[in-house]
Amino acid sequence: MGSYAAFDVSDKMSHLWVVDETGDKRWQGACATDPAAMAQMLGRHAPGLVRVVLETGSLSAYLYHGLVERGVPAICICARHAKGVLSVRTNKSDPHDAEGLAQMARTGWYKAVRIELPPSEWSIDYDSLDQGRDDDACEEAQARGNHREAA
Repeated sequence: MGSYAAFDVSDKMSHLWVVDETGDKRWQGACATDPAAMAQMLGRHAPGLVRVVLETGSLSAYLYHGLVERGVPAICICARHAKGVLSVRTNKSDPHDAEGLAQMARTGWYKAVRIELPPSEWSIDYDSLDQGRDDDACEEAQARGNHREAA
């Protein structure tokens, strides 16, 4: 039986809520806002993890890439969409928001957001950029010193 989880992220502590395929609570708690601590907590309390949801925010790129590097099936979702869904709940608190996000993860009722790699991890394959270009024209432009024309 699969598990679905969500983090309501704060600067120092994040609330975690884990539900099963029927939506029943498996576990609820908090951990440090650190990808290693979050992945460890998920490994301990979310057997058969299918999806983990976290909202967009200032820490989302850091957390998303850190969780994915550790093999966690993380998805970042649009915070505005999540706010609209969570605003209809009667109890508005971090643990209750985590519960609502976990239910969104289970039902698939969210808008996923693509998280880019940080600029320090960009890699450009310059050889593939030149494919399909006229090599003679590129060499002539480089010989003239016009690199913009060559690219």
